[in-house]
Amino acid sequence: MTDTIGTLETDLTVFATPTGSPGSYKGQTAGTTPLLATIKALLSDLAGLGTIGSAIATVNGDIATALADAATAIEKVADVLTTIEAQVPSGSSTAQVLQSLQNGLAVAQSLLPGSSPALTSGSQFFGTLSSLLTAVGNDVGKATDQLYEIGQQLTAIAGAF
Repeated sequence: MTDTIGTLETDLTVFATPTGSPGSYKGQTAGTTPLLATIKALLSDLAGLGTIGSAIATVNGDIATALADAATAIEKVADVLTTIEAQVPSGSSTAQVLQSLQNGLAVAQSLLPGSSPALTSGSQFFGTLSSLLTAVGNDVGKATDQLYEIGQQLTAIAGAF
């Protein structure tokens, strides 16, 4: 299985490099690359253009907000994964528990006529988390480190907009 979080973290290093070491990525600030600085300068120049500039500035602001919100959400997921792991029954993994939750939501969705979008979204969310953990060998520490690294990177990238 592909390590989706690790792949994303690696891909984002083109724009921002996480700082910290295993177990200490939370609360750190990613360093930006010259490429991101160039993109930031371009976006700033475009936002300063006459009539179209204000529209570009609005879009830039919306993108910055969305990236910052995504970073916050990713970091909150990392925070909770550690708590979940501490409460997993003996003999189970965090990925198995999340998969069970996903299965329960999927069954509820299939039994309800006109399936609730919340059940669909919840099922997909917990299924994705389970898959991400499985991809890193159910190593919650590694998964949370990668999520905190991605949070750092998205926050740095948001600063370019």
